[in-house]
Amino acid sequence: MAVVVRRFSILGVDGYPVDIETDVISGMPSITIVGMGDTAVREARERLQAAVVNAKYDFPSRKIVINLAPSDIKKSGSNFDLAMAVGLLVKSGQLIVAENIDIKDYAFIGELSLTSQLRPCSEVRGQDSLIKYIQIAAAGGHNMLMIGTPGYGKSMIAKRIPTILPAMTEEEALEVTRIYSVAGELKEQVMNSSLMNALMSRDLEKEECGMVVV
Repeated sequence: MAVVVRRFSILGVDGYPVDIETDVISGMPSITIVGMGDTAVREARERLQAAVVNAKYDFPSRKIVINLAPSDIKKSGSNFDLAMAVGLLVKSGQLIVAENIDIKDYAFIGELSLTSQLRPCSEVRGQDSLIKYIQIAAAGGHNMLMIGTPGYGKSMIAKRIPTILPAMTEEEALEVTRIYSVAGELKEQVMNSSLMNALMSRDLEKEECGMVVV
């Protein structure tokens, strides 16, 4: 019987569950991934094998079939890797799930490196126009005000802006530190805390009443 592991995906602005069905059957050693996955999903075959081996598990020398259900919806991205790996390890008996736990109550999302490290999930989809404006604002050093219904991805996108910005200069970091100090958010151990790391990476965003200012 196939092992079913759950993952969530995005269709437009809505999320929906995806069942990762994994089975190991007789046949020539191979990995087949079906269920309307794009190139990144199909390339998981190579990442999956390398990650499992480098994590010191045995990769089954049999035919592996992985189905992404529902099969009539196109799926994209590399964040199906983790769910596939978990399903394969459970199916091959190398990962034991406690009897009082239903693995389908959990969702596994993440891309695996060839060394079996988990890469952070950072997909932003369905906001092409907003992303374009974000890039322009970031390139020109402009402020932005995003207004919209809560849940449409404003904070998610705002939190990713630091990934396309250069590191703060010392002057900029000091200015932001003063702002935190006036707001009473600056702790004594700030120089050695995650807050200073956040300041240096420009990780500043605030959401209230459906509005995000960056």
